[in-house]
Amino acid sequence: MPPSASALPASLTAERSTTRETERGIEALYVEYQERGGKVHPNGPLQTKPWGTKEFGAIDPNGVCVTFQE
Repeated sequence: MPPSASALPASLTAERSTTRETERGIEALYVEYQERGGKVHPNGPLQTKPWGTKEFGAIDPNGVCVTFQE
């Protein structure tokens, strides 16, 4: 049985986890996410990166940073 989250060291808990998701219609997703009360990462507003993706960072209810990109 896996240990509970409280038994894990801080470096392994959700607040330090990240994931990337590729989506179509990123502008509409960004607007809808915020309208539904989603929390955008302080350093993650919708922007076009130098490597060509449009992306934004979000924080899920467990503290996981999720980057949505197109």
